[in-house]
Amino acid sequence: MRAIIRVLTLVLVVQLMVIMVTGCQTGRKNLSGKNILAADDWASNQAMMKAAEKSGNLEVALAAGARELLVRPNNREARIFLAKIQTRAGLLEQALFTLEPLQQDNTTEVKLEQARVLLAQGQTESALSIIDEALTRKLELDSSRTARKLKAIGEDQSGRHPAAQAIYSQLLIELDEPTVRHNYAQSLLATKNYQQAVTVLKPLLDLPQFSRSRLVAAAALVKANDRQGARDLMEGHLPEAEINRLLRGKK
Repeated sequence: MRAIIRVLTLVLVVQLMVIMVTGCQTGRKNLSGKNILAADDWASNQAMMKAAEKSGNLEVALAAGARELLVRPNNREARIFLAKIQTRAGLLEQALFTLEPLQQDNTTEVKLEQARVLLAQGQTESALSIIDEALTRKLELDSSRTARKLKAIGEDQSGRHPAAQAIYSQLLIELDEPTVRHNYAQSLLATKNYQQAVTVLKPLLDLPQFSRSRLVAAAALVKANDRQGARDLMEGHLPEAEINRLLRGKK
């Protein structure tokens, strides 16, 4: 019951945000006399979900997705997007519930979201089986990239870090994405490539939504026995007591 109340509260918050963002546009006319933007359309909710996901504000993205499916439960694109956000937020049972109406949908998009949930559940080989099958298909660029990102995560989970790192490296050559950089650095840490991990993370260190990358970089420097470098990274970002605790960590 509490979970339902919380979701409905978030839906109301998003409703207010949508009204604030689009209210001034609702009713305005373009040169053809048509409304420029409705206050309750999928494009508005989709834009809000994408912006919230990019900024790391998953609660707003979740609420926007829930709001969309309340209004348009047959919106397949919204259902897939919401399941992805739920998985990122650790709401794995909810993600499976969201995908349930698409069980007979054998498209790559749906299969990859199912694989994402399986990876989060630790069912790595089952997920990789789905991903590998998807990669045999002729995929659109976005689907191919999603499949390869999930493949890299699965390879890391299976302990095949060099294979994962090769995928991450190629993905970054094609398009520099913060989440790919962060995951690549985590993989490098697993193989004790500490300095390389720090180098990979440097472009993320001043991004507020990737504050965790600063901690990963600092941990890598501690492992490399560069405690002063780790301190320099953390000063001004963490309390002194927390910095000292992290610096006392094992190499």
